[in-house]
This record gives sequence, structure tokens and C-alpha cells, in this order.
Amino acid sequence: MRSFAVRGLKLALFVAVTAGLSGCNQAPPPDKEMASAVSGLWIGQVDSGVSIDIQDGGTLKITQGGKERNGTWKQNGANAITATIDGQTYEMPYKRQDLNFSITLPGESAPTDFSQM
Repeated sequence: MRSFAVRGLKLALFVAVTAGLSGCNQAPPPDKEMASAVSGLWIGQVDSGVSIDIQDGGTLKITQGGKERNGTWKQNGANAITATIDGQTYEMPYKRQDLNFSITLPGESAPTDFSQM
């Protein structure tokens, strides 16, 4: 009688472990925040001397040519932020895809491409 109970326990354990592992070779669903959040430290893809550090708390820092400019930002629609830097307000459209980020910096007419640091 005891051997049947042990075999039944082993079988139940095997089934439970196998069921838990059945999805292990599948890719996890994409992290929506990771794929769409504007915040992060972004380094220029063409010029690594250009960076933009956008913090969740509403602050940002843009570094270009060794000069740092600090300001604040807020989300403005699905694909733009409004930034205030040195008392001036700028609309900065952006596009985010995975670890790539493209945003039009203040005073520029074309977007700059960045990668996440």
C-alpha cells in the first residue's frame, strides 16, 4: 500500500513540475513600460557626447558639446513632452522603441537618435 502512495506522490510531483515548465521556452510578453517610457539616461547614437537624462520625477538634463542644461518636463500626448529649460518652453516630439529613442532637442529641426545607457 505504501509503495502505491509513494508512486502516486512521485507522479503528482512530476506532473506539477512538467506543467510549470511547459511555457519556459516561450518569450515573455513585452514590458510595456520598458518599451514606451520616456524616462532614462539616453546617449547619442552618432555623437556619444550628446545625452539626455529624463527622470520620472519630472526633471531632465541635456548635455551637448560639454554644456549641461537642466530643466523640467511633463508628458504632452502620446509622443511628445513639454520641457522647460532656462525659462523657455519647448515641445519635444519623440519616438520610443525598445532601447532606442528619437527626440527633437530644443533648437533643432530634426530628431536625434539615442540608445539607453
